Amino acid sequence: MTKTSNNSIFVCPITKKPLAFMTKSQIDNVNIKVEEGQLYYYPEIKATQKLTAALITENHNYIYPIVDDIILLKKETAMTSMGRTRNPHARVSDPMINEFFDTYKLLKKGKISQPSLKEPKKQTIK
Repeated sequence: MTKTSNNSIFVCPITKKPLAFMTKSQIDNVNIKVEEGQLYYYPEIKATQKLTAALITENHNYIYPIVDDIILLKKETAMTSMGRTRNPHARVSDPMINEFFDTYKLLKKGKISQPSLKEPKKQTIK
């Protein structure tokens, strides 16, 4: 793997510029923006999950979440302001939002349930 000029091996899929790991204060600022509804994923879907780690572009326009030690380095998972999304004037339907979160389950707000290895016990109704 070739490293880029700032010693990063990660590049933004949108800008092709190097990415850097975000600092704690940067993540705190991003989480405030998430709470206030100011950030969106690239396909115009409102970001709802707070970050614990992420990569950011040099110009701070695009943020790539790291969830459960998995770097989500795809164009669709980039977090940004509404003006930098794919089409800032588009209206996103509920089915499109559901499809996005079905595809990128790690970005869904709340805890992801893990599949059980055991069959659930059947309850009898009396």
